Amino acid sequence: KTGGGFGVAAGYQVNPRWVLMAEFDIGKHEDKATSSVDIDTRHYIAKVGYSLTGARERGWDIAVNLGAGAVTFDVAGASESFTYPAINAGANLAYGVSPQVAFVLSPQGDIAFSKESEVGTTNAWVWPFTAGLRVRF
Repeated sequence: KTGGGFGVAAGYQVNPRWVLMAEFDIGKHEDKATSSVDIDTRHYIAKVGYSLTGARERGWDIAVNLGAGAVTFDVAGASESFTYPAINAGANLAYGVSPQVAFVLSPQGDIAFSKESEVGTTNAWVWPFTAGLRVRF
């Protein structure tokens, strides 16, 4: 089930259309099947993004991204956590209020290639949806 989270990202603008990104975030979830088990997830993803609008200093900037990395599942009460390779796809919708600052909404989808014997499935899907602030240096 949906839960809260926190994350950070860093990016490098290669040119007006392409950006390289690295993201880390932590999410807290309640297991939907049991409604009683807490699951913490940690996402470590490297991405490449493409701006559909071209990078803008003010106004709307829409970008799509693809990436790969890992997702860690930490199940409450379990003796260990499990980390699996993962892929990512998503978008960033940003509104620039100045050349340095933008408000961002970012729907993402992560698929972790997990082990059924450890977390109950061979492909754990996680759907982070974040809102935040982008600061350019």
